[in-house]
Amino acid sequence: MSVTLKIQTLIDLTIDRAKKENAEHVLPEHLAYELLLIPEIQTALISFGLKDIEKSLKELEAYTRKISSHSSTDPVSSNVFEIIIKRSIAQALLESKKAPADTDVLYSLLRESDIAAVRILKKQGLNIETLLSFHQGSQAATEPEPSSLYDKSKTLRTT
Repeated sequence: MSVTLKIQTLIDLTIDRAKKENAEHVLPEHLAYELLLIPEIQTALISFGLKDIEKSLKELEAYTRKISSHSSTDPVSSNVFEIIIKRSIAQALLESKKAPADTDVLYSLLRESDIAAVRILKKQGLNIETLLSFHQGSQAATEPEPSSLYDKSKTLRTT
């Protein structure tokens, strides 16, 4: 599975943000910042309690600038950044999508409960647990019943 142009653009913008800060690593917080600039993501987050997009953006930027090591080389993707992107691709595969959407990247990022981006969004009122359980519930509604994958002789159908 390949990523869409939209997701590749999101990744490129995230890397560019880290470069502009002379960061040593591309962090989930750089990704969260870029996600918060997407109107559809803003709408979803506000509907799940996020109070202030601008304040969240400022806090994310302050965090990334604070921990920036002012590297003179191009930033390297952090392990967590790579895990978030790979998880969003895997999730899209599980949902039988052709490619991940920006919301898949958001859900993947929000599953990293111990990163600063998640703490900042929670501090701004985002109810992450409700958002993720809503997402899981909507997935379950579109997934086939496990029993429908089997015929009466209990052999796996391949159609």
